[in-house]
Amino acid sequence: MKLRIGLIYGGESPEHDVSISSHNNLLSHINKERYEPISIYVDREGANWPKVIATLKDHIDVAFPLFHGPKGEDGAIAALCELLNIPYVGFSSKSAALAMDKEWTKRWLAAKGLPVVPSVTLDRQNIPTFDAARRRLGSSLFIKPAHLGSSWGVRHIHTETEWTKALDEVFELDQKLIVERAINGREIECAILNDEVALPGEIIPPKGRFYDHALKCTDEEVLMRYAVPAQLTVEQVSTVQRLALATHRAIEGRGLSRIDFFLTHEGEWFINEINPLPGLTKTSLYPKMWAASGLPFSELIDELIKKVGQAPSFQHVL
Repeated sequence: MKLRIGLIYGGESPEHDVSISSHNNLLSHINKERYEPISIYVDREGANWPKVIATLKDHIDVAFPLFHGPKGEDGAIAALCELLNIPYVGFSSKSAALAMDKEWTKRWLAAKGLPVVPSVTLDRQNIPTFDAARRRLGSSLFIKPAHLGSSWGVRHIHTETEWTKALDEVFELDQKLIVERAINGREIECAILNDEVALPGEIIPPKGRFYDHALKCTDEEVLMRYAVPAQLTVEQVSTVQRLALATHRAIEGRGLSRIDFFLTHEGEWFINEINPLPGLTKTSLYPKMWAASGLPFSELIDELIKKVGQAPSFQHVL
């Protein structure tokens, strides 16, 4: 009898379309001789949640969440599965919630002695002047929403005019913002699978641009370049893999995650972000890094589902 895998996707996040792309790519690669994939779409308004919950309760053996951003990747869908006693792929609700709050992730990792990008947290009652932010963090800054992924809403700031405009725009997306020092260096990513780390990859955006939401979602290879595996020394690969695994373990990650880093020209590493449900689209680096490490996407899906089956509390289901 085939295991029924509920592919839950869509949702109320601004990253709705990215979720659809992840679903479509995974659906085309999952082993249909071994599994019965059941697509469970959540509309943009969340109006069909009652039907989604009924499907999960009555027709699913294992849930495979494919949400990105709020009301999904932030632990909401994990909490739902926990309440319904349904096995699911990915982080626990507690760990996902921590990973999707950039302020508390930074605080937690820094307390564990891990290198994070210097930053300050803003809300509408706590907004420093542009000059005060520059004095603390440097002349080149990034402003980003505290709870969104896929570089949604990220702004690169050099001037006071850009600062004022960015605050107005990004506060429309989130009530808490992160202002970070801009790190001049390379963007390196690591893929975690069940406590193992793939060969790292590198993002190479067009000259003069950073890896923003538009570039993350483009299919045009002329705009974006990826080096998978990244051109790093043996020592650098060892260092970033060690840091990635330490980061994943620090927040009690489970199953899959992608840890993003900056490598400065001076050889210093900084953790940029943790992604508890990394993109699984055709252009996403997570499956590319595992493929470069000898694990094709269909086998990667197998390994994620197998890990769920190893959890003692789920043995009665599997």
